[in-house]
Formats: sequence, C-alpha cells, structure tokens
Amino acid sequence: MRSPWPGCIELVREGGRVRGWHLRLIANDKMPTQSPMYELRTSLGDQPLDRDHKSCAFLLVNWQDRGMPPSTPAHSATGLTTSHDLVMGHTVYACVVGSRAYGLAQAESDTDRRGVYLAPTELFWGLDKPPSHVDGPAEEQFSWELERCCDLALQANPTVLECLWSPIVEQITPVGSELLELRQAFLSRRVAQSYGGYARDQFQRLEASRRKSNRVKWKQAMHMLRLLLAGAHVLRTGQILVDVSDHREDLLVVKRGERSWEEIQQWSSLLEDQLRDAAGKTMLPDEPDRNTVNDFLIRTRRAQL
Repeated sequence: MRSPWPGCIELVREGGRVRGWHLRLIANDKMPTQSPMYELRTSLGDQPLDRDHKSCAFLLVNWQDRGMPPSTPAHSATGLTTSHDLVMGHTVYACVVGSRAYGLAQAESDTDRRGVYLAPTELFWGLDKPPSHVDGPAEEQFSWELERCCDLALQANPTVLECLWSPIVEQITPVGSELLELRQAFLSRRVAQSYGGYARDQFQRLEASRRKSNRVKWKQAMHMLRLLLAGAHVLRTGQILVDVSDHREDLLVVKRGERSWEEIQQWSSLLEDQLRDAAGKTMLPDEPDRNTVNDFLIRTRRAQL
C-alpha cells in the first residue's frame, strides 16, 4: 500500500498487516500532518508536525524515532512475537507524563504514558536488532529501549528527562530504580541548548503559522513557555521541572487564548533572558557523565545472560 503523498512514506503490507515501511526523501513541502496509520511528531514527542516543515532530514529522523509498527516481529527465538511483547514483558520503568504530570490537566485531558524496556541481551547478537522504541500497546503510550533512553538523556532531550523525573511513576523494577539513581549523570550545560532550542523552534513555528493563518496555536504557545520555565529551573537547581502547577493559572490562560500575541512575545523574551542568565551561572558540568551511564548499560546487559 502506497502513501497518497508520493515521495514520502510507503507502508509494506502483507495479509492486511503492516510488515515494514520505506522512507523516501521529500523534495517539496507537501508532507502530510498524518500518515494513514501514524502521526508524525517532532522530537519533543508531543507536538504534531506542521505542514510548514520542509527539512528532509528532520522528517526522516523523527519518523524513525517513532519506532516499529506494532505488528512487526521482534524475535521469535526468544519467545517474543511482536515489539509490544517487549513493552508488556520487559518494562523496567513506566510513568505518566504530559498535562497530568505537569499539573495542567483538565477534565478533557488524556493520560500520556512513557516507559523504558530492557530488551533481552541475546536480541542484539543477530543481524536484526530489537526496536529502539515502541508505540503502544495502549493509547497514548510510548516506550524506549534502555540504551536509546540513555542516549537521548545524555543529549539532554527534554522529553526523556521529563520522563525520568515524572512525579507519577506507575511501574518500576530494580533496573528502573538504578536508572533513576543515576539521573544526575545525564545533566549538563547541554540543557540550555536543548530546552532553549526546542522553545525557539516552537516560537518560530507559531510565528510562521500566525503569519500564514492569522491564528495562534495557543496550546503550543503554552508549552513553549513551559519549556523556557523548565530550562531555567534545571540550570539553576540541577533538577528537572516537570510539575509546573505553581504556574498553572498563568499557563492555562495562555492555552485558552486569553493573552494577546504581543503579551506572549514579551513573556517569552523575559524567559529567554532568564534562561541565558541561568546558563551563565549554572553549576552543571559542561558534559554529562557518559562513563557512568555506559558502565550501567554494560552491567545491566551482562546481568541478563
């Protein structure tokens, strides 16, 4: 079955099931917001891609980051039949993220879940490796393999860091507890660039959308401001800010569209100044503690043999 958008994505079906896909370079701006089966999202994991995005590399990277289709075989030799089996049988850490973790939930809010699974070591021995991330099996559920989680956290990826600092933990094993114990090893001055960069990217998309449609995506504006607040916080305190309930009313006013775009610009500019100031004074190290994280991964893989 081919995507109705030539040059984008081709899903490979067999017997009515998705067996894989092909990625093709995109040479124009006709990338859809959604494919027939999967929503394309930015590396933040929560914001759908706008049609304004024209970067081939950006789109391809983030499509790959969504993981394998749920029906893709994982590894029959170990008794795993689908990638969902890795989530259901090998999760070491699971939590709630999104509005409920942020303290911004309302009656209509979904419950977004993220998790980390530890693929059996023998799955890495053959040519076909286990998936580095899996969508599902539940709605609004997404999980990373332990190594992928650590790699993204070392890059100061806000989505992964927020997951590791979530105040709502639903499942944890001894391996998951050890992962949380070494959270500080992931933190470095890189957070100034990652949080600030994501926020600036959202601001640019908001500005482009506003110029094009004369409308503001207020929910996206709220999350842009939340990122700036959280970025300055981690640089000042060395702790990831997930629960922003202290700012709940101010942020929900933005979400409801009860602030002008000019007020959003002013608040954003103020928060960017605070982020830069915090970056200049932070006690975080220049680089994360990669060796400690690497030792943890090696020790955990060996323990499964």
